[in-house]
Amino acid sequence: ADSDGDFQQVQAAFEESLPAFLKTAWAMSVIDLDDTIKAVCRILLKDVSVPWQIRVRRAQALMLLSQIFLRASQAAAGASGDQDIKMKVEEAIHAGMREK
Repeated sequence: ADSDGDFQQVQAAFEESLPAFLKTAWAMSVIDLDDTIKAVCRILLKDVSVPWQIRVRRAQALMLLSQIFLRASQAAAGASGDQDIKMKVEEAIHAGMREK
């Protein structure tokens, strides 16, 4: 009855605000990851306690790792559509609610 209408209103509001929420969460995650990766790379590549040859090998390994991540992200982006992403977010939210 009335609670059904309330639920539908809440669900509609949630679906309407979901893109903005996801965009914000994604932007925050990107900033955090970017800062972390820069710090780790700085440590690995400017470590004067190891010979320069080791730092070159580390740089080569980081380049390889970045290529692997780039290919994986491109494959994942092509494989999942908007509806699939929406379902995964909803599942995560419901799982989080059940845990509390």
